[in-house]
Amino acid sequence: MSAWGRWEFPGSNVEDVLPIGDRLFMPMVRDGKTYLESLLFGAGRGDQLNDFKPRLDRLSPAENATYDRSTDSTTWDVPFSFTADDEIALVAADGTVFRFGAPMTVTSSDPVASTVTAPGDLRRQPMLVGVPFNAEIKLSKPVLKQPSYRGGMFAPVGGRQIVRDIIFTVADTGYLRGSVDVLAGAPSTEEFLAYNDNTGALVESATRNGEFRIPIYAEVDEFRLTVSNPTPLPSTLVSGAWTIRYNQKKANR
Repeated sequence: MSAWGRWEFPGSNVEDVLPIGDRLFMPMVRDGKTYLESLLFGAGRGDQLNDFKPRLDRLSPAENATYDRSTDSTTWDVPFSFTADDEIALVAADGTVFRFGAPMTVTSSDPVASTVTAPGDLRRQPMLVGVPFNAEIKLSKPVLKQPSYRGGMFAPVGGRQIVRDIIFTVADTGYLRGSVDVLAGAPSTEEFLAYNDNTGALVESATRNGEFRIPIYAEVDEFRLTVSNPTPLPSTLVSGAWTIRYNQKKANR
């Protein structure tokens, strides 16, 4: 098996890349300002801190919470610069009011004042602030093989191979999305959810182990499967198994 990794930084110009240990350090220019960003890079590395580390770029503590009774909302200072095109996300820093990592509903963000606002009086709840990113895996087509009478395995020639589904085993996962694009067919999406939605605020950042089934129902050469996670919740793929129906053509007499 082989795989390629690709990182995209919209709105940023990467000036250089310097590997030090298991990190890549990258000077980036955004809106005429230069920033030094780092990327953890290495086999078996993950964002694990306590239960997990929220999946947010520029992850920092939100500062100076102020409550506005007239709008029933709380505003924090964002300790990094951002633009109007950046999406700003808030998550709970610990379990004072919400569980660690619980995403909050952001009602507005102001790049000039460098602030972010969420509904409710959340002054007692420490927060983390950052910019969400999307992580995705595009799977190559499955290859059906069967034992050879000479030993070893071989891929059968001819016949129809219909992929019914794929079942992933996941661990400590809060969210995953499976998107299936089919040739000359309608796209479909399946989601793995491990949190509860309550009046606009995700009050649980629960993760769970389990199986994630994504229906496909397409010939092996006529679909593309993408597994992604655009949320601050963690996801870990442990293994996966395809279900393929193989119909062998028989010679006509």
